Amino acid sequence: MQISFWSCPGLLMLAGAVYVGHLMATCPTGVKVPHIPSDSPLPLLMSWPSYQFLRHSFEFFDLVKRWTTPPDALVLDVATKYWQSEVTYALAALGVADELFEAGGELGCAE
Repeated sequence: MQISFWSCPGLLMLAGAVYVGHLMATCPTGVKVPHIPSDSPLPLLMSWPSYQFLRHSFEFFDLVKRWTTPPDALVLDVATKYWQSEVTYALAALGVADELFEAGGELGCAE
């Protein structure tokens, strides 16, 4: 009988508790910004613990995605990265993003 990590809720809860404990232990406490100007966009940013939690969560789910993606899908993904980079380069070289920004975000094919 083989026990999977995902089929045992106790192991999953333990891993979650260790993860949250790690986040809490590595979070800087008592760090305050000395002065925030009134026109600063800094208050719009999320708190450091929230950022760390979301960053670690993203890394975890990215790792799970890599673990669960079939090898043939990974090969196709790697094979098309060159095409994606060429399209991105062509759009940047032609200034498409600048034109879209100047037009307010909407342009037709004829324009």
